[in-house]
Amino acid sequence: MLLEFETTRGSKKCPASFSNGFALPRNIRLGFWHPPSRIRNWQDVKRIALEYEIEHDHRINMPMIRRKAVRAVILTPDHRILLMKVQEPVTGLQVWITPGGGLEPGESDEEGLRREVAEETGARDFRLGPPIWTRKHNFSWNGRSYSQREVYFLLRADYFVPVMDVEAAPGEASAFREFHWWTIGAIASSEERFAPGNLHCLLESIAEKGPPDTPLSVGA
Repeated sequence: MLLEFETTRGSKKCPASFSNGFALPRNIRLGFWHPPSRIRNWQDVKRIALEYEIEHDHRINMPMIRRKAVRAVILTPDHRILLMKVQEPVTGLQVWITPGGGLEPGESDEEGLRREVAEETGARDFRLGPPIWTRKHNFSWNGRSYSQREVYFLLRADYFVPVMDVEAAPGEASAFREFHWWTIGAIASSEERFAPGNLHCLLESIAEKGPPDTPLSVGA
C-alpha cells in the first residue's frame, strides 16, 4: 500500500499544465514529499534514505512481488478528496493515500476497485468514472518488496462518513490511522506526506480542466 514518488525540493509549486510522461522538476529523488526543513544537504538525503529504507531493494537481496493495483480518487462537487493515513509497520512512516489496493486473481479493474472501496470506506453504490492516472513503482512494506503497476480511477461522490470493514480488510486495518476529506489548498500547504507526491497539482488540473482525455503517467 505504501507509495513512493519523485518530488521536488522546496516549494510545492504546480506546473502550468500536465501531459503524459510529465514529471515534476526536481533536484532530489525521494520516495515521498518531504518538508523542505528536513533537507539541508546531501547528508540529510542519505540519512532520510536509510531511515525509511528507500534503498531497501538495492541493499538486500529479496524476491520482488509483482502485482497490479487499482485506486480511487474520490472527489466531492467542491473538489474535496477522501484520503487515508496509513503507517508502514517496520519504519513507522505515515503517508496519506487514496483508497485501493492489489487485484485478486481473475479480478477486473472495476471488480477490484469496487471491492477495495467497499472494504476500506464502506461505499458501495457509486458510478465508476474513467481512469485518470497510471503509475509503476517499487516499494517495501512490512519487510517485503513490491513492484506495482497502479491505475487511478475518478469517482464523483457527495460527502459521506467512511467506515472501514476491519474483518474484510484486516491488513489495511492494522496499518490504518484515520480518514480525512482534504481540500486541494490544504494538501498544498501541508507538511504531511501524500502519494502521489504531486497530488495537489493533479487535483488542481482536474478542478480547472476536468479529467484528462487519456490517463496520465504520474511517476516511474
